[in-house]
Amino acid sequence: MLTSAADDLSSGYREVRAELGEAFRSGATRSLRWRAAQLEALKQALVEQERAIIAALADDLGKSAEESQLTELQPALQELALALGNLKLWAGPRTVEPCLAPKYLAPWFWLQRVWRAVLPRVLGGGNPPVASYGGVALATILERRWVVPEPLGVVLIITAWNYPLLLAIWHMTSAIAAGNCVVLKPSERAPATAKLLAELVRTYLDARCIRVVLGDASTVRRLLHLDTECPADVAFRVWAQQRPFDAVHFTGGWRIGREIARACAAYLIPCTLELGGKNPLVVDCASLSERDLARVARTTAWAKLLNVGQTCIAPDYVVLCGADRAQEAFFIEEMWKSIEAFYGRPVENSTTFPRIVSKAHTARLADLLQQSRGEVVFGGTHRENDCFFTPTIVRNVTLDDALMAEEIFGPILVVLQPCAGTEQALEVIGSLPSPLVVYLMSRDAAVVQRFERASTSGSLVVNDLLGQVISPGLPFGGVGASGYGKSKGQAGFDAFSNLKSVLCKPIWIERIASDRYHPLTATKISRFRRLIAL
Repeated sequence: MLTSAADDLSSGYREVRAELGEAFRSGATRSLRWRAAQLEALKQALVEQERAIIAALADDLGKSAEESQLTELQPALQELALALGNLKLWAGPRTVEPCLAPKYLAPWFWLQRVWRAVLPRVLGGGNPPVASYGGVALATILERRWVVPEPLGVVLIITAWNYPLLLAIWHMTSAIAAGNCVVLKPSERAPATAKLLAELVRTYLDARCIRVVLGDASTVRRLLHLDTECPADVAFRVWAQQRPFDAVHFTGGWRIGREIARACAAYLIPCTLELGGKNPLVVDCASLSERDLARVARTTAWAKLLNVGQTCIAPDYVVLCGADRAQEAFFIEEMWKSIEAFYGRPVENSTTFPRIVSKAHTARLADLLQQSRGEVVFGGTHRENDCFFTPTIVRNVTLDDALMAEEIFGPILVVLQPCAGTEQALEVIGSLPSPLVVYLMSRDAAVVQRFERASTSGSLVVNDLLGQVISPGLPFGGVGASGYGKSKGQAGFDAFSNLKSVLCKPIWIERIASDRYHPLTATKISRFRRLIAL
């Protein structure tokens, strides 16, 4: 049974932060048993309150039950299952192995590989995972090295409105698995889901260590001391004690992301920013058949219109490489046929096509379309009263067009003027800020390898769209203007952890290392150089 009220921490948040800090220092969150229990409880909450979750998502975004399952509930449950299945492995010590020269120790090197790969499966046990491969020198041959993940403390998670449940569960899963206390700030633009999340946390999770704060942007400003200037002459200990959080994870737009980063910088708080960007879809028409092109068109229509285009990893514009006018027309026609197959004809009468989040966002999309010099091939209409925007395809768009100035974040798909080849497409991508993801459709392995090496993005996805989200354990995040830091899977666990290095040597090694002591001589330096040489 859910409780009827949610924590509103917009007032008295300092006291709540102090309570969570005290709970963390008590060690309550450090045990793997506590972490696993909280993750299991979160999983139970999603299963038992499925109907309430679907109803909240329908209220906020007009999502159907099926789309809520596909885009929110099932990916969230997958992430929880991944964390529960790998918790001991992620939280355990990770050895730093010496990188032994094969010409000297090749048999032992490969025996060790076999031991790690085969014997644990045969015996049902396991060895500590490898954190990295270092070097080996005479001075370090007797030392043991490993990395211990330890929780950071009290972390703040600020989520966006477009996938209000999924984003909250994803990042809470990582933070809890890493052993942190959590303050979750869901978006006020999805109020029904935000309130439900607060009730789920209050009912199912440990209230000593996990809280939800409801409020708008002003609440975030107070939480992060955005309106309080840190004095330049403050003492270090006082300044350190004033740090509002030990880590911050933010999902949203680049403008707010800059403010979050600035606030975190004032207190040296590590932060992860998941922003957005203009994600290109490059179609290598020279390597694709007509049937392939039809498949790409169908996948593009689905991915672009999922959640009515309000998806940070949706394709924002299409670059057709080596396509003639007939191929371009065929691709656009196939996309529209797919849209009508998905949502019915006319789309305006569809009961399963979601709505834009607000009238202001609907008006913004209409204004962008009006400013564009491109040719609207399909769609282009909207209704502000119920925030409906028709799926729209615009062709003959140039890089200086209004639709290319910023992330569209709606059901408008831009088709740029066709490129002569994939090299020109790379030039187009390179002329714009680094996107969250680059999508490439090609059968040519050389083209795929070229994009892997020559393009910069948070992810590169070949011959699929949006698949990186449900690929278990694949790190997710941006680069440059699309954000920094990674989340999901072990990458998310590590983002909320301090990877503490541990070095252990026998105490009698001091006698061998005495050449480092003063007075230093040429002979000592020569011997020391030989000792540390790799």
